[in-house]
Amino acid sequence: MLMTAGIHALDQLIWLMDCRVRSVSAAVSTSFHDQKADDSAMMLLRFADGRFGQVASIGFRDGGGTFDMDLVCENGTLRIDLDRGVAVGRGGQWTDVPNSRDPQWMQNGVIREWQAMLAAIENDTEVPISGDYGRHIIACIEATVISARERRDVYVAA
Repeated sequence: MLMTAGIHALDQLIWLMDCRVRSVSAAVSTSFHDQKADDSAMMLLRFADGRFGQVASIGFRDGGGTFDMDLVCENGTLRIDLDRGVAVGRGGQWTDVPNSRDPQWMQNGVIREWQAMLAAIENDTEVPISGDYGRHIIACIEATVISARERRDVYVAA
């Protein structure tokens, strides 16, 4: 899960937080499938600026998948659900953000990534996501694996 669906949730959270992860506490298991790779992971991420976040990437044997994220902020909560759209939580209620649902979100996301890369090549500019950013995501995954195995908080390699 960490290198398939989980890496995308981790990427989204780090991108939205706009800050490096300093350390990870994690639990990882193979609970639903007869395989060597993990199919479930829970990560508590501590960011360099003191904030923290959580990523859960849970496999299942049978059921419906979800692709959602809640950002709990000082003035409300933002729920990003790739199947249902975006909603804002304030005053004890949720309000849907109009036109925030894309039935082809996965396909359109890949198209936007390739368009951004093509534009960077055509305009001789940097690609939107740097190799340094990608290496940081992988370092977070590596820290997660170590944390789960050793049952301790692990600092993320710089």
